[in-house]
Amino acid sequence: MLLLHLLLFAASVTAYDFNSTRYRRQAPASDCNPSVCRLPNCYCGGKAIPGGLSPKEIPQFVLLTFDDAVNDLNKDFYKQLFNNRFNPNKCPIKATFYVSHEWTNYAQVQDLYADGHEMASHTVTHSSGASFNDQKWASEVVGLAELLVKFAGVDPADIKGMRAPFLAVGGDTMFNVLNRYGLYYDSSMPTRVASWPYTLEY
Repeated sequence: MLLLHLLLFAASVTAYDFNSTRYRRQAPASDCNPSVCRLPNCYCGGKAIPGGLSPKEIPQFVLLTFDDAVNDLNKDFYKQLFNNRFNPNKCPIKATFYVSHEWTNYAQVQDLYADGHEMASHTVTHSSGASFNDQKWASEVVGLAELLVKFAGVDPADIKGMRAPFLAVGGDTMFNVLNRYGLYYDSSMPTRVASWPYTLEY
């Protein structure tokens, strides 16, 4: 029992050190000014509905996402999940798959992509990127995108985003790589309160 407590304590210290280091490395963002940051090119996020719409005028959004390998361990689950399930507009439900390389069966990725699901990068090695430099972020994020193209037949134009492993955002280094290689979004930053998607000018 003492060993279990020591292991839990060590894990909590490691997690604390990792997170505190991550926050110290990155300079804080300046406050987003909604009078300057305006749609369609900039948005501050938050609870206010974009475009001034009322809650009754917007549809409900449910984003269905999956991380890591696609293989025989989850093939039947995905088949059952997506079988005969439709949105109110009668279109079948779809998901985004943040794919990492190890243990992935690219033939199964190809099947999901052919069924209309989005494929995105979750890096090649699924390593924490807190200390990655530009070159390492590019090899991880873009490298996985290249594997999706080469082995699963994904159109490069359809790979629009990524999610960092362990949600360990790489700060400006990571965002600059995403921008340089034409990726549109990152899905690695959880928020403490509900927020509409936002751009990263601030």
